[in-house]
Amino acid sequence: VDKSGKASSVRHESTVYKESESGAWKERYLILENNYIVLTLAKGKDAANGGDRSKKIPADSIVSAVPVSQSQFGNGGQQRFAFAISTRSSPVIVFATNTEQERDEWVQKLLELLEMS
Repeated sequence: VDKSGKASSVRHESTVYKESESGAWKERYLILENNYIVLTLAKGKDAANGGDRSKKIPADSIVSAVPVSQSQFGNGGQQRFAFAISTRSSPVIVFATNTEQERDEWVQKLLELLEMS
């Protein structure tokens, strides 16, 4: 249930790539549910429960979610479709997917979540 008393029904999960500080893209699993984004190395229930290999980001700390232009990052020879989230407590986090459709789905779901929080 969100702050307005409505139940949050936004849910989405898939494999994504996260840009590291060195600029390399590393495969991760991203889960959006229960007003949290969980970034993890594992898939499934274990990932959603958090743990040492997971990072949980509360939805109410997210300020924006936007697609990122291809020209704004090096793609290492493989085309990726990036999106970025900004939070109140950390720098911009850049993720990427293998298709434009996947990227657009993530941005849409994140924006839905932002409208609810």
